[in-house]
This record gives sequence, structure tokens and C-alpha cells, in this order.
Amino acid sequence: MPLPPPLPPIADQPLSVILLAPPPCPGDADVVAGWLSFLDQLGRDSELIFAGDAPAELTALAEQSPRLHIIRPGPFKGEGAALRAGLERARHPLVFYTLCQADYKPADLGAFLARRLEGQEGFEIDHVHLMSGFRAGVPVPWPLRLLGGAWRVFCRIVFAYGPTKLPGWLGWRRHLGRQAARTAFGVRYHDVSCPFRLMRREIFRRIPIQSDGPLVHLEILAKANFLSHLMGEEVPLDVVPGPYRGDWPLLWKEARRLFFRPNFGPAILPPEGEAVAPG
Repeated sequence: MPLPPPLPPIADQPLSVILLAPPPCPGDADVVAGWLSFLDQLGRDSELIFAGDAPAELTALAEQSPRLHIIRPGPFKGEGAALRAGLERARHPLVFYTLCQADYKPADLGAFLARRLEGQEGFEIDHVHLMSGFRAGVPVPWPLRLLGGAWRVFCRIVFAYGPTKLPGWLGWRRHLGRQAARTAFGVRYHDVSCPFRLMRREIFRRIPIQSDGPLVHLEILAKANFLSHLMGEEVPLDVVPGPYRGDWPLLWKEARRLFFRPNFGPAILPPEGEAVAPG
């Protein structure tokens, strides 16, 4: 099987950061200030897009920083709707998104940008279309660690290949959801709903966002996998997965639409590198 053609280097290109802000978010201004400080130190053209209902202190911060753009997509419908609005505003070749929460740290994005592949020149994002995190803040329970170790030894002996061990425990619901995602969409990631992604902006020309809710994180992976985009290994984050939100009816509805009626565009994106009027 021929190797895919090499991708153009992109690690040092301008960057759009999208912060999704589901209400209530009382610490929004402090989180945004931390991201602005990180981008100021990054030493490249960049923008910070806040997708949500901004408090007054955040509006004042936007007046002081030309790098910060606030978009209000109306009543918050979910993370997918907020990301769709953010992508309609983003204009740089590299796009990153996460939740506007203190758990998701700018330093982790710095680690993504600096991450290298063994035996390869440049940085990992130069060789892939997408990088994603794994919320590894909870250790795997010891009985499962023993079981996983025995399974890896068995695979190494029988198949000459040992699967990698889990960097953290996501809970039974998320691990079962991962199995469903792999069965339905062929996605091999474990933390398929991790809201911490660094991507090439160009992939969204064929990946218009259909989901309004949290299924958007899986939707991006499923469509990227179908389009044979290159996806890096999951990067562990010191983040504890949030509690189950009881939103399975919305997840089921959007998963059925994604499975039976996927939309691959082409999507309409703003011209790359050109300023876009705020929505």
C-alpha cells in the first residue's frame, strides 16, 4: 500500500484558538486572560475567538485586545453550535478549540505545538491533519491495570504486537461509548469526546459541523477518519473528565443523523488570512 503524500509543514503558521463557553462560566474572564497571555508569548500571528455569552468584564477585555473576538451565536444550543460559529469566524491555517474552563490549559496547547514524532523532521502537526487529547486525570483502577497488562502480554506473544495502555480512566460510560464509536464509525481513539483539538483548518472544507451538542467531538473524528485524514496519537492531559450530563437523547439523535445522513460539504469558510467582520 503506497504511503500518503507528505503534508506541507504548518507548525509555525498563524493560529486561531476557539473557546467554547457553555453557561454558566463564572471564570470566563480569567481563563480568557490566560489564553491571551499565552498567545502574546507564542510569537506568531494569532486570534482568540470566544464563542458564547460574554460577561461585561470580558467585553471590556475585548476592547483592549485586538486579538480577542467575541461571537454570540444566540442562545447556547451546545458545543457543536458554538464551534460551528467559531469556525465561521476563524481565518488562520491552524485551528485549535477547547472549552473555556480552567482545566484546559494553554500550556497543553504549547506542548501540542512542540510535540515531535520519533524519526521524523519537524513537529507532529506537520505530519498529521489532527491532534487530540486524552483526559487522563483519573488513574486506571488497579484490577483493570492488571487485566490490561495481561492482555498486552498475550497480544505480544500471540500477535507480536501489544496494544498501548490507557493513560487514564474515563469511566464505564465513556469507554463503552468508545466501543460504540469504533463499531459505528471506525474511530480508533479512546477519548472520542475530548474537547481539546489542534487541526489544519483546511479539513473543515469537507467537514461541515452538523451536530449542535457534544457529539461534535466524535463527528470531527468520524468524518476525518472516513476522509482518510491523518490523525496523531492521543496526547494525555492532566484533566479529570466531567460528570455524565444525562444528554444521551440528544447524543442518540445526532449520532443517528451522522450515521445515516453525513454531510461532507463543501462547507463555506471565510477566506484564509483575511479579516472577517464579527458576527
